[in-house]
Amino acid sequence: MASLYYCRSSLLVNLVSWIFDMQQRLLTWFEVTAQVRQQGEFESLHRDMMVGFGTWEFDPMDLENPFPNNEGSVHLWHGDDDGVVPVMLQRYISQQLPWIHYHEIPGAGHMFPFANGMTYKIMRALLNAENNLS
Repeated sequence: MASLYYCRSSLLVNLVSWIFDMQQRLLTWFEVTAQVRQQGEFESLHRDMMVGFGTWEFDPMDLENPFPNNEGSVHLWHGDDDGVVPVMLQRYISQQLPWIHYHEIPGAGHMFPFANGMTYKIMRALLNAENNLS
C-alpha cells in the first residue's frame, strides 16, 4: 500500500524546476551530481527504479517497534515542500507506525538536512529524546 505514495522518479538532480527555492540555494554549495551518478546515469536511474518499483522481501508497514521497552526511539523528519518524496507518504507511515516520532518541517524541501542549523536541531531533538527515555 505504501508504495502507491512513492514518487515515480527520484533522479531529479538536473530537474531544477522541481526543486524549490531552498534546495536550489543548498545545491549551490552541496554538489551531489557526481555522487549520484558516480556509476553512470543509467545505473543510477536503474537502482532508483529497483527501489521504487521492485518487490521488497518485507512490507515496511509490518515493521515492529525496534525499542519495545523504550530503550531508544525512531525519528522521521520530512519537509512539507519536498518535491522528490511526497509528504503524504511520510504522514501515512507515521500514522501506520505510531512508534515513529514524526517531525514535519514547514516550508522545507528535500534538501532541508543541509540547511544552516538543521543538523543542530535534529541532534538536539535526538539527544532530548534520549534523555527523556530514562
